[in-house]
Amino acid sequence: MGESETACLSSRENGNTIGEFGELRFTGNWFIDAGILGFVNLMEEVYGWDLEELQRRIREEPEVVYYGYFPFAYLFYHSKVRSVYREITNTRKTIQDLKKKRSNRLEELSKLSKKEKGLSKKEIKKIEKLESEIELIDKNLAKLERHILDNLRKLEAEKTKLKSDLFELFKKNPDFFDQPDKFKPSIEKLIEGFDLNLPADHRNFFLYNPKKDLHTSYVYLKLLLQERFDELYHFVAKLSSKKKKEGLSYEIYPDSTINPFLYSPGEFPNLGYTMPSSIKDIKHGLKLRIPVYLLLLSFSNAFTTISGRYIMFYVNEIWMAYAINKRIKKYIEKLGENISIFKVTWMSIIDELVECKAQFSLENMYLIEFGGIDNQKLTDVEFIGIPKLQAYLLLDDYIRESFNVYLSVNDGDKQVWVLEEFIKGRPLYPLILRHVEHCLTNNLRVNYRTSVYALCIDAKIREHQSTSELFGESFLTNYRQILWDVKDAYRSIGGYVQTVRQILGKDDCLQLIAAIRKGNKVSFVNYVLKKFLEKSHRNVGFIFRNIVNNDISWENYALSLVVGVLGGVSENDSGENYEE
Repeated sequence: MGESETACLSSRENGNTIGEFGELRFTGNWFIDAGILGFVNLMEEVYGWDLEELQRRIREEPEVVYYGYFPFAYLFYHSKVRSVYREITNTRKTIQDLKKKRSNRLEELSKLSKKEKGLSKKEIKKIEKLESEIELIDKNLAKLERHILDNLRKLEAEKTKLKSDLFELFKKNPDFFDQPDKFKPSIEKLIEGFDLNLPADHRNFFLYNPKKDLHTSYVYLKLLLQERFDELYHFVAKLSSKKKKEGLSYEIYPDSTINPFLYSPGEFPNLGYTMPSSIKDIKHGLKLRIPVYLLLLSFSNAFTTISGRYIMFYVNEIWMAYAINKRIKKYIEKLGENISIFKVTWMSIIDELVECKAQFSLENMYLIEFGGIDNQKLTDVEFIGIPKLQAYLLLDDYIRESFNVYLSVNDGDKQVWVLEEFIKGRPLYPLILRHVEHCLTNNLRVNYRTSVYALCIDAKIREHQSTSELFGESFLTNYRQILWDVKDAYRSIGGYVQTVRQILGKDDCLQLIAAIRKGNKVSFVNYVLKKFLEKSHRNVGFIFRNIVNNDISWENYALSLVVGVLGGVSENDSGENYEE
């Protein structure tokens, strides 16, 4: 069974019901859940354990994972991984600059090579110089690419060694967690060249102010995670006169020292009313069975960088959140960081829905993003949700598949992703009108299924909005009824289009589009009825019900008939053969 299949299976079978045996589960508090997801990501980054493997290890030996493997994963990540990735990021920027320079040189070379008349000596020398520069750039690019690969191989080798050394250390020394001082020489050898790099989301955190050696760092983290605060105080008091005098603070009452999403009492005048929750209160309130500081230290690992912003997809189900965030990372690796945040997120969500047949509530989904951290202050924070109606409709396979396409519109070669327009709550009728006009002008085939679904949904939303009473039953539940109304309208249009195509042709569509664009219902109806009479056809009930007697959304139904003429309709789209 493959990795994705395993994740899908785990998501379906376990859902969010796990936790009885100390396994990881989401709490419903996005901040805490981000810490859980960050913990999973950190352990996978350093040790290669995916969520399923991590759950197994926590079931079998939770203390070894929480107080052994995790602290060293955190220290290794902030000493080695971040340093290597920073160097790789800088190298990739250099590569991008060189590729841009290479492209400019090739363009110059191409212009000179295309000259119809003979080249002057100066131009010949210019060509030789350009060719030489391009050759040198290619050599440098190859060298930089090898440098990146070498760094990644070295990092992977160090990860493998760390995991192997820790396994042996924990296996052979059952008293390791009770007497870490006894194993100080072994601890100091675990991470070669240990040198902590202060994370952006920490401020004046004990480990970094000033930097500590590996053994001291580990003991501090272990006591902090075990919440043995008396021992922790005596430990830090020996190392810091300030700590000895002031005592523990953020260790017991987490604040912005450890995470910018938290606040510090010192920053507020009304201290009596703004005291942060204690570790004990947080654990009791959320019924946590894992160390709180494990989540706080892992928080930033839940976020992925894209287009200069930090993003995290969140849904209140650990397997789904893990799977989709993992897909987002893979898309970014494949397509680069300049891809749209919206697109990469929704491509990942749609992939998960399709591949895993996932059943989860999209309206409880959020995209949490921020621009950065400046002096421990968050910048440009956004919590983006999805409207309940759009979420409900997108769970339908037919609608989701129909909207996950790009439509060409009458703006040059521009294409519009229908799914994006729908999720952002934009009216779909204008988009379909532009698409139909573009296809008519350029003799292209209209996308029937997508266009008719879009017109039906647009029409039904407008119709329900016009009849719903504020806070009445229909106001609160009409999004469920809309789905069935959309299906009925789609079937009705599919059946009637078969008739319309016998009466109208492409040449008629230009006049019909003109009437629709002007909002001239009378002109549209008169033209169509005249054509029906010429063919001695009396099946006009659809026209009277949905166009003549409809002042709210008649344009949608009128345009759907034009779509049927230009785009055609398959048997599966007709009223008789449509499958639910």
